[in-house]
Amino acid sequence: TAGQISFFAMFIGFVTGLGLTLYQLQDKASKRLRRISKRVPYSLDLISLAMGAGATFTEAVQTVVREEGDDPFNEELRALLAEMELGTTRRRALENMISRVPIEQLRSIVSSVIQAEELGTPLADVLHSQANLLRLQRTVNAENAAAVASVRILIPSLLILIAVVLAVFAPMIVRGVGGGLF
Repeated sequence: TAGQISFFAMFIGFVTGLGLTLYQLQDKASKRLRRISKRVPYSLDLISLAMGAGATFTEAVQTVVREEGDDPFNEELRALLAEMELGTTRRRALENMISRVPIEQLRSIVSSVIQAEELGTPLADVLHSQANLLRLQRTVNAENAAAVASVRILIPSLLILIAVVLAVFAPMIVRGVGGGLF
C-alpha cells in the first residue's frame, strides 16, 4: 500500500543520508590527519630551534602556535598547551594528544619525548632528529609511490602502443591482403 511504500522510501532515505554523512565525516577526518601528518616535521623543527635558543618546551610550543596560524596540528598543540595550563603533566597531555590524533609518526615522537625526559636527554636534539627522520620517511614514501605509479602506467601505455601500431600498419595489411601479397 501507499503507507508501506512511503515508510520504505523514508527508511531508504534515512539510511542513505546516514551513510553519506558518515562517509563525509570519515573523509574530513582522514584529510585532517593527512594535513597534520604533513605539518608535523616542520613544526618539530621550529620547536627544536626555539628550544635550542633557550626556550622551554612549553614556550617553544607557544611560539609555534602563535607564529603558524590555524592549521589542524596547531589546534592540537593549542589543546596540548591548554591541558598543561590546567595542571595536566606534559606526559599525560602528550598521551592525550596521541589518543586524539592516531598518527604513527606522532606516537613515535611522543614516545621519544617521554623517553628523553626519563633519561635526561636534551629534548631539542631529540625533536630535531625526529623531524629529520620524518622527512626521510616522507621521501622514501614518495619514492615508493613513484615506483608503483610507473608500474601502473606501463599496461595502459602498452595498450595505447598496440593501438597505434595497428592503426599505422592496418592499411598496409589490408592493401597487401587485397592485392594478393599474402
